[in-house]
Amino acid sequence: SGYWNVQQGAMDKLIPALVLLMVMNTCGEMNMTVGVGENVMMNSSVVVVADQSMLTLWCDGDSGGWDVCKWYRPNFGNASESDSCLYALNQGDCPQGPGFSHWSVSKRSSHCSLSVGPVQPNDVGEWKCLLLPKNSASGGKFQEITLERQDIREPEINFDPGSELALQDGESHVFECRTSAIVNMEPSSVWVVGQVQYPGNVTLAQGAPDQGVSSWSMVTSLDYTASLSDSGRDIQCVVTLSDDLANLVTFSVSWSGLSVTPGPVQKAGFATWKILLIVLVPLLFIILLLILIASCWFFGVCCFSSGKKEKYDESDDPDNFYTTSMQAPVPSKSDNPIPTKRKARNPAPYIDIDSLTPTIKSHPTPPLTLPWDPYSDIPDQLTHYDYQGDSSSAGSLSSLGSSEDEDRDLDMGDMLGKMGRKFRTLERLYREERSDEEHDGGQDQGDTVSYESWV
Repeated sequence: SGYWNVQQGAMDKLIPALVLLMVMNTCGEMNMTVGVGENVMMNSSVVVVADQSMLTLWCDGDSGGWDVCKWYRPNFGNASESDSCLYALNQGDCPQGPGFSHWSVSKRSSHCSLSVGPVQPNDVGEWKCLLLPKNSASGGKFQEITLERQDIREPEINFDPGSELALQDGESHVFECRTSAIVNMEPSSVWVVGQVQYPGNVTLAQGAPDQGVSSWSMVTSLDYTASLSDSGRDIQCVVTLSDDLANLVTFSVSWSGLSVTPGPVQKAGFATWKILLIVLVPLLFIILLLILIASCWFFGVCCFSSGKKEKYDESDDPDNFYTTSMQAPVPSKSDNPIPTKRKARNPAPYIDIDSLTPTIKSHPTPPLTLPWDPYSDIPDQLTHYDYQGDSSSAGSLSSLGSSEDEDRDLDMGDMLGKMGRKFRTLERLYREERSDEEHDGGQDQGDTVSYESWV
């Protein structure tokens, strides 16, 4: 053939198989299957396998089995039996040719398996498998099934931000890349700035098949923040495609028109608004505090404590009869007591308040009725109450009197004077009374007069 050169000795290996094919006949048709790797494919299906990858094809018949298997590869002539990769009599032989990948045939289980690779661009096209049914009679025919292999087609990547793009340090910019790919598996995309990779935002849509292979439209964007270190570096839109055997192939488009300039120079230290904030906040707090103190001091407004009140001695207030402590100071005895004589006073009349008619009518309290007797578990006990003071001759507190000997040791004027301004009136009365008694005492030395003390 003009397309290939058969290796030395290949024809010698094919002679026994060719003789066998000439004497075998078919006894009927069988059902055939074809596949790639572990996957079963439909007849005439398209399989996408990237160049430089290993490819395993197989074909098989139904339960009847087969005796002879032949594989034809694309672009290899295929004009005669010698152009095929033949398996017969438990041995296989495949002619090799320059510019074509190595291929070999074997029987695995019931499959006629063909191993090819690494595949080359010449391996794109139709791969045909022919099986001769077992125990074929004279004039038997081969049955065939095909697969079409395609390489991954280079996607169309559109990434052109313009000839140049000038950004300031820290400025934001959105780069966008659009891709059209023909591949059965979903494509993916990333961004590379210098040596740093970014995922980007991907939008993917599937289109109509193209020659039996799915088509995809993909838009990916990058939210980029300019950095001085990226000035002059390449920005790449990288697209990754996967073939039907999960082999990955990467394509990319680069752009190098980025220039990054320094941003506005910021002075060291605090900004003006920061300085104003630091100064004005404490100053405002001090002013508010002074206003609060002045309002409390002069107007008594906004005082949060009752401690800020005018301090005075409660004993100096003549209107305040009650003091925080009703205990009167203990009068001291004079070293040289002076006998005093006081005028006799008539005792105040005794009034029995129990005999008075009440002026306010009392309203009877509604009786309290309970569904049980709360004292049912308490036994009755006899209680004795004592009454004290029944032997006293005093009819009331007003009839109580003091003897001259008891009052002689008390200086009521001094005692009341020590109790503050509230008792100054009483102090003055007692002092006047005392001076009168002393005056009268000069005239009536021996008289003893009982008196009534009232406070």
